[in-house]
Amino acid sequence: KSEMYETGVVYLAGAGTGNPALITCRCREVLERAEVVVFEPSLSDDLKELFPAGCERIEASPGGGGSGFRTVSGILIDRAEEGKMVVRLFEGDPYHSGSCVEEAKALTREGIPFEVVPGLIEGLSALTFAGIPLHPGGGANGFSVAGYPLAGGKSLKDSAFCALAAEGNTLIFQTRSDLVAKLSSELMAGGVSGATPVAIIE
Repeated sequence: KSEMYETGVVYLAGAGTGNPALITCRCREVLERAEVVVFEPSLSDDLKELFPAGCERIEASPGGGGSGFRTVSGILIDRAEEGKMVVRLFEGDPYHSGSCVEEAKALTREGIPFEVVPGLIEGLSALTFAGIPLHPGGGANGFSVAGYPLAGGKSLKDSAFCALAAEGNTLIFQTRSDLVAKLSSELMAGGVSGATPVAIIE
């Protein structure tokens, strides 16, 4: 939806790739009117320059776990109950963050109106910037995007990703550069050919 609330609302917004020129029009629109911005610690300085000069700036608690979720959720609820327009700014797309889901649930429980503002997903946008098509020559059946390491410490060789690769799907992993060798080894241990084309984008 595209309506603009007047007061007492939270916008769970995605900042996309981190490049201010690539945020959505809707994200820029809500940021321009924000009275409070709650943002990720890793957000770029260039994006922070888009925050209104007089707004309250609050860095979201790092670390992911339950206490962090509750702390951020409490801030969002408190500021909205004061009648303020709050923007909770995430990297990439909001719903690619587990904390966004928890915060949306908390807002729903408290009856706080909120809107989710989508953002570009880094894992897909990086391919476009690098000139790599998701379906090269029509050869790929589909694609999957995942973080690595996998949740719960699960090995890639025991996951569905190896079977997806064998079926001609493109696999996209967001990870640290020092984990690339381990990622590759786990895929090959799961049956993915060592001759499979690969690209590493930093």
